[in-house]
Amino acid sequence: VRSFTSVFRYVTGCYIGNETLVLLGTKNPNDLSVSTLKEKFKQPEIKRLLDWIDFPDWKSLVSTLVFDKAGLMAYAGDGPLNTINEPLVEFAAPRNFSPNENVGQFLRTSLSESLSPAKQGIDIYLTNITSTELESLHKSGEIYSLVMQGISARILEGEVQGKQYLCEALARDPTNPHVLHFLGLSPHAPRNYLKSKLYLDTALICKKQNRTALAYSLLDSAVKIDSTNIIAYNKYYTWLAEAGEIEDAVSVIEQAVQHNPEISALKRDLEYFQSILANTQNNPKEK
Repeated sequence: VRSFTSVFRYVTGCYIGNETLVLLGTKNPNDLSVSTLKEKFKQPEIKRLLDWIDFPDWKSLVSTLVFDKAGLMAYAGDGPLNTINEPLVEFAAPRNFSPNENVGQFLRTSLSESLSPAKQGIDIYLTNITSTELESLHKSGEIYSLVMQGISARILEGEVQGKQYLCEALARDPTNPHVLHFLGLSPHAPRNYLKSKLYLDTALICKKQNRTALAYSLLDSAVKIDSTNIIAYNKYYTWLAEAGEIEDAVSVIEQAVQHNPEISALKRDLEYFQSILANTQNNPKEK
């Protein structure tokens, strides 16, 4: 990063997750036309490829342009450059190979210097963009900042800590492609038990954050993806029952029994909650 910023007058850093930081260096400020980007996304092959890696529109792409030259230089600091005569990276990297930790530290130290992609920085200018699009992009940039914090926390502190940031981002925008991607909830992820479990794990964190409606929605997705996920069903109807939504709880258990008739515990729970429901219907004061 230090070497790259020393060569190019204008530099933009595009962080697209995990260990991938794309540096764009130019001799002149980079004018990025939003209208041109939108046209590019209409091209079937480009659209197909970017959709596959969860970049469904121009906004999802521009949201990742989060570092300008000043921010990157602040991270790199002073020190030697990597040159052909002295290839420091090629010799030092294999002896200090801890990519995940390096990524986490990079994000943590650089986030304070990161830009909102909606800002007009000195290295990149957004052109042909409406005020509505600019406002939407600003919100998308805020969400992506939470995503980066989540990635950093996941690496440095653990899975649960990372997902807390991602769940906060999900609550702000349940359709944000970057959030869905890093939670493992992307529409392009395999629709199997693993993905169902990811929905369940995310629901558990959202429930702890008192995002109950979002937790219910995630559990609903979990059981639709994998109807054999008994734990997701159990959490779903238990939480509904605790909230006094007995009728809805019974409906969820009925679905669970229908898909898993061999699980006797589900049948017992169904009988139990049906009796509670009947009692509350006959004696409204008991509810």
